[in-house]
Amino acid sequence: LKEKQAKEHKVNLYEVTEEISKYAREEDVIVISSTSRCNTAGHIAFSHKKGQKTISSMGMGSMGFALPSAVGAYYASGKQRVIMIEGDGSLQLNIQELETIVSNGVDAKMFIFNNIGYAAITTMQERNFDGFYVGSNEKSGLFMPNLEKIAYAYDIPYLKIEKKEDIQDAVKKAMAAEGAVLCDIIGSL
Repeated sequence: LKEKQAKEHKVNLYEVTEEISKYAREEDVIVISSTSRCNTAGHIAFSHKKGQKTISSMGMGSMGFALPSAVGAYYASGKQRVIMIEGDGSLQLNIQELETIVSNGVDAKMFIFNNIGYAAITTMQERNFDGFYVGSNEKSGLFMPNLEKIAYAYDIPYLKIEKKEDIQDAVKKAMAAEGAVLCDIIGSL
């Protein structure tokens, strides 16, 4: 019961994605993670506008896809603003691209769904192995770094969404900011 109540107080990624789509412009390029909840929310809850391009590998499970794809999408679109939805685990696989974004002035609004683990792997281990977790979440000893410190290390403005009431203000600030922004969305596995 305690775990269920804790999950209820986390941020709903679908609600955040809906809010992001409200502030997205027609010329924006949308880059959606190919894994887990980010992929699902990005394709179900994002209301596309005419002219927007979406880049995704549609659930192929290629972790780390979104960050380098955001860089490529920025240049392929003639330097249009990029909106990226990615998970905290997948971000770690190509984290060095944050330097590319900063040093090249890529206008990337990076929304990171932070559930402190690998949701798809955790779900699979729950369903198929009776919750015998290995390297997928905090229960199995997995550690995910602090995204605020990562943003600071790369000199990227940082915003955080910890509760439903934070969504509108944080998304509005992220979308209005000039240049790259990292928005940390605290969710649950």
